Order: sequence, then structure tokens, then C-alpha cells
Amino acid sequence: MDKQSKFYIGEGPEASEIITEVDAGIAGEKEARLKLNDDVMAMSFSGVWVAKSFMGGTRVGGVMTTNRLTSEEERALGVKFFQRMGDASGYAYKPRLSTKAGKRLKTMIDEANKRAFDHSEHIIKRTGMDALVCSAGKLRHSVACIVNNRLFVKVPVPAGLDPDEVADKAPVPPGWLREAKESEWLAGMGR
Repeated sequence: MDKQSKFYIGEGPEASEIITEVDAGIAGEKEARLKLNDDVMAMSFSGVWVAKSFMGGTRVGGVMTTNRLTSEEERALGVKFFQRMGDASGYAYKPRLSTKAGKRLKTMIDEANKRAFDHSEHIIKRTGMDALVCSAGKLRHSVACIVNNRLFVKVPVPAGLDPDEVADKAPVPPGWLREAKESEWLAGMGR
């Protein structure tokens, strides 16, 4: 049982509006990545590889090939070897910024990454439920998701404070976002 967090569930027209925005953001990111993938495949690569960002979400990290490129091929394509993919699906390369082709590839990747969309961050900002708490040597932040057309938000609260101090530091939820027990929150997400 997580006593250092508050749990919220959002339904109704306000939640539906945010869900529509999230769907549009995810579709835009997918469209940008598919276009980039098509473009790099036309340049003799097998696709792009995606890396997790430090604070959440994902970003395009570079391009992939199924076979290891020679150093001459790397220079001609404007890439430098990064790593062999862990699942043995190929080899990852990053743009070589000392070449025109590498700079062009970096620009293409940056454009796709500008469309990156973190649905949790969007929901947190739209609901105003952003909280960052440091306790017991851990930094915890609000998280959110969508399941079955409902919003689920988890907000950390500082440990060791009396209820009045917690109320002063905690974000105030909008009226349509109701507080729930952890068990209801987890059940609603199918866990």
C-alpha cells in the first residue's frame, strides 16, 4: 500500500477533452516517426532506433542497419557506429556531424523528436496535478495514464508531515478529478 501518494480518477467531458488531445499528440508523433523511418529506409538504412528519455517518453536515437557497415560506408552515409542492438536485430548508428550527410540526418532526427509526445506529462500539466517530492532519498513525481477512456493520476505527497502541511503543499485537483483509494485506482487500470 502506497501511503506516500494520492490517487485520482477522471471521467466525463473534461477527461474526454484531454484524452482527445493525447490521442492527437500520439498520432502526430507516430506520423513523424513513420515519415522519418521511410526517409532513412530510402537512404539504405533498415529503420530508426528509439531510446527512452531520461525523464520518460521516448526519442529517436539514430538509424539501424541489419549488417555492420564498413568505415567507408559509414563516412559516405554520414553515420558512426553506436552499438549492436541487444536483441541481435542489427546495428545502431548515430549521425556523424563532421559530414553533410550526417548533419542532414541529424536535422531529420531532430525534427521527428520535436513531435515527441509524453502523454503522462500532458495529462499532469492539463490537470494541474504536477508535484515533485523528495523523501527518503528518492525523488518522486506525478504520473498519469489513460485506461478505458478514464484518466488515472498518481500524485506523491511528502512523508512525515502533518495533514495540514501536506494540504498546503499538494496540488488542488479540478472538480471532475475525484480522489480514489489505491485499490480502486489499481483495479480501474486492470491490475
